[in-house]
Amino acid sequence: MGNIANFTPDTLEWKHLGMNGFIAPGEIVEMPEARANFVLTAIGQRGLVQMNFGDDPEAKKKLSMDLYRSFWDRQIQAHNQHNMNMRDQGNRYVQPTKEIEAHAKDLGLDILRQDWFRTDNRGGSNGGDVKALKEENVVLKTTLTGLQDQMALLMKMMQQKIEPSVDAPLNENPSPVISLVGEVESNRNKYKRLGESNMKGWLGNNWDDVHVMPKENQFEIKAKYEELYQTPYPTERPV
Repeated sequence: MGNIANFTPDTLEWKHLGMNGFIAPGEIVEMPEARANFVLTAIGQRGLVQMNFGDDPEAKKKLSMDLYRSFWDRQIQAHNQHNMNMRDQGNRYVQPTKEIEAHAKDLGLDILRQDWFRTDNRGGSNGGDVKALKEENVVLKTTLTGLQDQMALLMKMMQQKIEPSVDAPLNENPSPVISLVGEVESNRNKYKRLGESNMKGWLGNNWDDVHVMPKENQFEIKAKYEELYQTPYPTERPV
């Protein structure tokens, strides 16, 4: 036979071979040795200790509480770490269970709260930056779509306006608007097929050229870079 003691504040439930039972705080339970060993292996980390003849009760109480504190410290740290990961991924806060909340209060341990978790603070953690960057990209895409629609309409209007007649002399000085449209489209062909594997290298090699391109091209390149890499557009030539 083996004796198992529970010197923690929790009532602990054990299960073995289709049977179960409870060990109340301060209770010492006698059970068959095989069952006692199984129960200690299964839930001993929560504060159960084996009591043998001649053991010092005070030393066993200390060991029991040390195991108890260590167990709940790990549970609360795991909960906090999970929420930190959720924040960094831009996901929602996970509420602590009542059991975790109660033990954190009893042991004086801190739980990350929802007000800390807010992701709209750009100066906080990386999670806030990621979410804000995604929101910026949505705005950039919307603006870019509007600019492209306007440019397409402008090209159509200008083509209709300057379509030559049979008798009309050729214009040796084309409209600067048409020239700009052609330049934007020519530049666009240089980067529109770039992906995550080669966008950064292309930008590094063409850094100076990009910064003299028309604003629409620069705007598109910035939006494409931030969408591909989920990081802000660089202020210096990428290596």
